[in-house]
Amino acid sequence: MILSSPVKITGVEALALKTLENGLARFPHAAASDLAKAYLYRAELAVRTDELELARSSLAAAQVLDLTEDEKASFADEFAHAHELVTAD
Repeated sequence: MILSSPVKITGVEALALKTLENGLARFPHAAASDLAKAYLYRAELAVRTDELELARSSLAAAQVLDLTEDEKASFADEFAHAHELVTAD
């Protein structure tokens, strides 16, 4: 689930980002759908903590996953939201 609140709680979000990164490192061969969720959430957290390069690379990592057509459809809103956040000025 992608958060939509514009409020920045940097300490909590930084901790969430670190926890998520640990999970991604620990389970690199998780199901593509699980990885997509994690990368998209990491992209949002990275934007919120002003780590824009990490946000861009997280979105890119999610985009190259081998998702089924159904998974792509179910994540369409999340991909659009992450793209909007990453490309916002």
